[in-house]
Amino acid sequence: MLSKNTVTNKFTFEAKGFKPAELESAILCIEIGKDFFNYALFSKNKDVLALKSMQSQQYGVTGVLPSLFIESDKLLQHSFSKVYISVADVPYTIVPNAFYAEEDKASYLQFATGTQNNQSILSDDISRSESKLIYSIDKNIKEQLDKYYPNHHLISTISNQLNNIPVAKKNKAAAYLNFRRDSVDLILVKDKVVFCNSFSVISPEDLIYFVLSSLELNSFEVQETQFIIYGETETNSLWIKLMKKYIKHIDFAGIEKQFKKPLEINNMPSHYYYHLINLIHCA
Repeated sequence: MLSKNTVTNKFTFEAKGFKPAELESAILCIEIGKDFFNYALFSKNKDVLALKSMQSQQYGVTGVLPSLFIESDKLLQHSFSKVYISVADVPYTIVPNAFYAEEDKASYLQFATGTQNNQSILSDDISRSESKLIYSIDKNIKEQLDKYYPNHHLISTISNQLNNIPVAKKNKAAAYLNFRRDSVDLILVKDKVVFCNSFSVISPEDLIYFVLSSLELNSFEVQETQFIIYGETETNSLWIKLMKKYIKHIDFAGIEKQFKKPLEINNMPSHYYYHLINLIHCA
């Protein structure tokens, strides 16, 4: 069994007056990656009851089994009315519906990303671009998710992003940039999605090269493109400061805009955990 002391809490929020009896009717949303496990817990009225971000330092390279996180948090060991899970840090490819055949999805993914061993091959509908996103998840991780949450609904984090793109300003080409710990996801949109890719980045210089190259390859004018940022980077980070030297229009997605009741959590930038919290819209 993996040691629980490998888990560190990056961020924790719990609503005032939260009662354990509310859990049976609660909705659990989870985002899991190779070294992290984030979750948001909602009441049946979709008010946020809890939000937590956990990370494993020891098992970040090879991937982390969900049990490492679930067994370290008592809240996660309850039964919930609904459970929605998105998986990040997975190989993926996108195939237009016109060319997609369910029986060939493993072949599409192997061609795009290489051989997949001991993997479950899954697909999600991308309604905004009439396509399928095909991805794989380690079978051991899938089996553990099935064990703890038998009736969960699973999608890729990229699918969640593509199906929940924030509205850009009128008549602007838009770029959506999602920051994770050591990688970024970039989606380019001109009326419809024209580009989607994920890249590992080590430095701000890596990031700006990746972004500017992607814009150029897809005929996006840098000064005419509206950038919307979400994920784990502060508004004054070195990454953003360098971007502002080259890019004119930069905005940050705001979680609180998704709810009638604003989500106000001290010390948390409003664009953090945007896609995790967006999972509630699957309910």
